[in-house]
Amino acid sequence: MHAMLRLGGATTRSTIPVSAGLLSDTRSYFEALTDFRNGDASPIVARFADAAFAAIGNGRKLAQDLVAVYESWGESITARKSASVWRVLPLLLSQPAVTSNLIQETIGISQPAADNVIAQLREAGIVTKAAGGQRYLVWVAGDVTNALDDFADRARRRYTS
Repeated sequence: MHAMLRLGGATTRSTIPVSAGLLSDTRSYFEALTDFRNGDASPIVARFADAAFAAIGNGRKLAQDLVAVYESWGESITARKSASVWRVLPLLLSQPAVTSNLIQETIGISQPAADNVIAQLREAGIVTKAAGGQRYLVWVAGDVTNALDDFADRARRRYTS
């Protein structure tokens, strides 16, 4: 479904999980496909529209959740507004698992500065250690991964038309 939307020009950047909505109720989906094969396109068009609108609503909820996460982070950081930590917060929304090296490369700071940013994020409760040994630590923004997990759970939820 995502490939069809992209190739058809309906999306240009990202796609909504319409397939998950179609498959959330496989019985009605297969009935709609059977109707389509028998010459009646209305049920599959209705199922697709319902799934698309559900996916849009789910995407909007994810966006609201991420905005709330970002705003709460802003209240947790006490560093001056010009500090590097502020430049890392948007990165965590799109890349919730980071390393010191990724932060260095992405925002163009030194290794000690990146490690300082991670320390500030840890102290604020924004990231926690996820994996790695002494040299290659991975830090995760749990609020973002939780929002993404909630998004995935909503996408799998059954709904009725």
